[in-house]
Amino acid sequence: MSVIQVVGRGTWGTVVACSIKGMGETLEDSLQLSGQSIQDLYAVKIMKKQDLIEDNMMKSAIIERQVLQALNHPLLVKLHFAFQDETKLFMGMDYVPGGDLFFHLKRFGAFNERDSKFYAIEIAYALQHLHDLGIVYRDMKPENVILDADGHIKIVDFGLAKLGVVDPFEGTDSTCGTSYYMAPEVINGQCYGQAVDWWGLGVLLFELLTGNPPWYTRDQTQKVLFFKVTKTALTCPPFVTGPCRDFLTKLLEKDPARRLQAGAVFAHPWTGGLTLAQLRDGKLRPPVVPCPNYAGQTAAKFARGGAVEGGGGGGGGRAKGG
Repeated sequence: MSVIQVVGRGTWGTVVACSIKGMGETLEDSLQLSGQSIQDLYAVKIMKKQDLIEDNMMKSAIIERQVLQALNHPLLVKLHFAFQDETKLFMGMDYVPGGDLFFHLKRFGAFNERDSKFYAIEIAYALQHLHDLGIVYRDMKPENVILDADGHIKIVDFGLAKLGVVDPFEGTDSTCGTSYYMAPEVINGQCYGQAVDWWGLGVLLFELLTGNPPWYTRDQTQKVLFFKVTKTALTCPPFVTGPCRDFLTKLLEKDPARRLQAGAVFAHPWTGGLTLAQLRDGKLRPPVVPCPNYAGQTAAKFARGGAVEGGGGGGGGRAKGG
């Protein structure tokens, strides 16, 4: 296996694009040398054991592998292999070349309702599958939704996911997540369940439509943000249509018992009853279809920070990858 380029860095791991055979100076060179395609690449997440131990995150890394092993769905990244050496953990997953929604959101500023609907429904089907497996995701945000070569989504990074949560309203009570996307019951330290993921979908949909999460203001403290999330009513911009506004309001319901859940999400007039098969068959066209060499451009952008330690074996700095 040859490490081609760094494609992402985060808090607890580095993600590198790897080829089973052939290596050139760039991702495009490697594919030409080996006669391979994007489908022949893997995204390998590399985590230093010492970093995980120092930050009390080893259990999270083990759970992430367990979650990934349970997944086999077109809208969720797939684990192909996992191994370790004396100092690092390695997880080889689908290489997803299209960039994340955060990147595309910054490119376009915001998406129209039709395009936002495409992403929202695909994410909803991915969440439904996780919930059917008793997995609560807990980390919904645009950085964790990546586009494949055809423009369909794949959810990545399961470091905060929890197994064995089968109820919408109970199952765990740990405080985790990204501040802007945390549900009120998480902020308040209450017991919660799968309903937190539907709140996260609502926050992400609002951000796709407007460019910012709800209750966002520049330079506000976390204390102020949490007060707004738990106490202040949602305000939608006037350009949001009535059906979409109703959908958002019901997803961003502060009381989880009154919040939309999977069945109601797909039955809502705004989603139009679209099935996953219809989405995959082009009933709604993907808003963004990455160009063939987009993956190499993206990888080169991330690689400017430096190479992965350890040459072909790959290791890296502290990063949260996915």
